[in-house]
Amino acid sequence: MSPPAKSGPAKSRLVQWVASLHREVAEIYSEQHFRGRRPSIRLGHAKSQWGSFDPLNLEITISQTLIEECPWWVVVEILKHELAHLFVHTAFPDEPTPHGKRFQDVCESLNVATWARTATVGKTLEEMRLLFDWRTTELDERTEKYRERLKKLLALANSGNENEALVAMRRARELQDRHRLEGLDMGHPTRFVNLELNSGKQRHAPYQGRITSILINHYHVEAVYISRFNAEKLRNEATVDIMGSREDVLLAEYVHDFLHQSAESLWQAHRKQSGAKGLRARNSFIRGLLVGFHKKLDDQSKAALDALELAPEQNALMVAEEREREEFKNKRYPRLVQRSSSARVDRGAFSHGKSAGGRLTIRKPITKPQSRPKLLGQ
Repeated sequence: MSPPAKSGPAKSRLVQWVASLHREVAEIYSEQHFRGRRPSIRLGHAKSQWGSFDPLNLEITISQTLIEECPWWVVVEILKHELAHLFVHTAFPDEPTPHGKRFQDVCESLNVATWARTATVGKTLEEMRLLFDWRTTELDERTEKYRERLKKLLALANSGNENEALVAMRRARELQDRHRLEGLDMGHPTRFVNLELNSGKQRHAPYQGRITSILINHYHVEAVYISRFNAEKLRNEATVDIMGSREDVLLAEYVHDFLHQSAESLWQAHRKQSGAKGLRARNSFIRGLLVGFHKKLDDQSKAALDALELAPEQNALMVAEEREREEFKNKRYPRLVQRSSSARVDRGAFSHGKSAGGRLTIRKPITKPQSRPKLLGQ
């Protein structure tokens, strides 16, 4: 007797996937101020045709396999590709070139990822991953050497000697700045990328804004916290989108995870020692911890800038790169809204946390992954 066939997603799940795709379409129409008719959306079973647009029925088809196997943001990029076809068809119904200049101009307006602007029909799932996962591409020789030196410096931060650890972190930051500066001096254009980090929770931590501020101010990235649909769990989840150069994003990802892990472990240690308890005390302690760590980075940053001794033209190059990075963020989030927190603070826990943050040192060295990195939604 043969084993029963593996059943696909339940009908209710498929309905929620389609509903989420319709919500993505509604948001894109709103951002683009597009008043045209919205398309119908259906799920297909193709294994190598990830999306398609039917101009006769004004219908977009998205591969069910794509949703099952890839992060949701990848699904959205394919959806935007098909919407670009719809927008071109609406304005120019007799357009003879499917991926011509008009299509590319619309993709630019929709901020479709570069890899998703070309036809993806016929590509296997693994070939697709090589396109959208920029972490699979090899580093050039200069960047590989930089990465190895950075790993060694961060490994020194594992020292029990706090002064040695502080020196190692300061030198790592100086190395990061010099690597960026060398690339700019050599005329290498900065290729900006983004990386979405999913918390697995439905709400952002109340101190996520402080972590985001640390990344923006001290690790040469832009960071935005958003809500992203999880097709497996059928819910929106708190996500941080980090944007910058490849190496800066990888380092910022490491620091982001380190801060979350350290915040929880240091709170647990403080709770056992002081007897503090409750959500308010926990959040206040962690806020204080991050404020203290931020102040420590401010002091290190000033020393790092003094050590660089930038010439006026070099400073202009770095400022220009920062503007380009901000433009990259603004294209991804044209309607970004700034929010502030009004949470009440436990002053005692905050003070203890701030003191601990001033002593916090990034200790774990960066290591290469043993296998292909697991992406959001996989």
